[in-house]
Amino acid sequence: MSNLAQSAEAELAKVRAEGDWVLIKIEMEKKAMEATTAAIAEAQDEMKRLRAAKSKQRTKIAHPRRRKQLADSEQRLHLALQGKRQHIATLRLAIDDARRAKLDAAAALATEAACASDWEAKIQRTLADLETAQANDAAVADEIKRLQATIDANEMAFLAEKQKLTAELQQPLVERTHKAYRTQNHELEYRKKSNLSWLKARKKVDLVKRTESLERKKELLDYALSATQKPNVVALVTTFLAQEAKKTAVATTLADRASRHAHVLATMADVETELAKLQLVQVHANPFRADLVAALEASQDRANVVAAESAAVDTTLQQLEAPIAALYELAFETTPTEIAPHLLVGLLARVEARVSEQVLSRVARACQGVADSSTWPSLPLVARFLELRCAAAYTSPPIVVPPSMRTQRKTSGEDDDKWPVHSKALLAALHAKRNKPQ
Repeated sequence: MSNLAQSAEAELAKVRAEGDWVLIKIEMEKKAMEATTAAIAEAQDEMKRLRAAKSKQRTKIAHPRRRKQLADSEQRLHLALQGKRQHIATLRLAIDDARRAKLDAAAALATEAACASDWEAKIQRTLADLETAQANDAAVADEIKRLQATIDANEMAFLAEKQKLTAELQQPLVERTHKAYRTQNHELEYRKKSNLSWLKARKKVDLVKRTESLERKKELLDYALSATQKPNVVALVTTFLAQEAKKTAVATTLADRASRHAHVLATMADVETELAKLQLVQVHANPFRADLVAALEASQDRANVVAAESAAVDTTLQQLEAPIAALYELAFETTPTEIAPHLLVGLLARVEARVSEQVLSRVARACQGVADSSTWPSLPLVARFLELRCAAAYTSPPIVVPPSMRTQRKTSGEDDDKWPVHSKALLAALHAKRNKPQ
């Protein structure tokens, strides 16, 4: 158990060291992200300044070299912006890995706690088994004491009966011995008779003793057979030997349990010592805890906002299903086979291609009726088509900023993720301004 505690303590120290390294790495990555965000902000400010400068110079005749320089600057800024975004994505992956390592460390701690609780449960069960074994030992000891007292009482009764019979047998001999005979013949005859009677008395006593012993043994044997309900002496001896073997096994089991109980008590003492040592260890506060808590709260807020935006987008897509289906039916004169939120963009692209094809076919039919190609732009349909096309080319698509990015967050603990201007929209606007006829 002490080895297990030492291994658990070593594992805990290892997990704590890994957690500290992960926190330091997160702090370093956060600083790198802040620097990257500052660089992106500088690039965006530079792009705004260039746009503002270009908007001021619209009235001037742009030189082709100047336009080329602006295009090159915009391309470099776009490449730098893409590189910064890629770096931010890499930093996010590193932060995710650090959080995953932290979760793994927490899971390892939970596993160690579960293992410790299992060991505590095993110790409790062992103590309960030990108490049960001690109770059984006490019951067996009481039974042994009762049998010993019964045997002692029977032996005392047997000795008292033996003394009583011996006194009865010796009483006549004592009386004859103390009598006085006057004549020698009588004395000699008495001695012969006395010797003969003494031999008879001794044989009689011996016979009585053997008889009593046999009767006692017979009574004990009958009592043992009646108590054990055995048919004969062989079965009784077999039962006695089996009980002795069982008693020996019980004694061995009790000795093993006593040794295990002593081992468990020693282990519990070691665990209590280790627990006391761990309780005396001072737990230092994490210097990055406030930042991590703030980052976690900001991430939770951002996740809630993104979830709300996702729900709004899903609702909008569901509301757009019917109008887009109607447009598809007008363009293709048939209903779409399948309508789903993830298919709306494809349906719109097909409708746009169909409408463009129809418009171009009508323009081509209008131009086929006029032989002079120089007069085609003056045709009403062609003029209207060119006017709408130029208006679409001059109009830059609006920049859509999600609601979650409209609030500026300035605290260092919050998530510094940004939504920059979409690159496709920016390129479209720049190309439209560059291709605008002077």
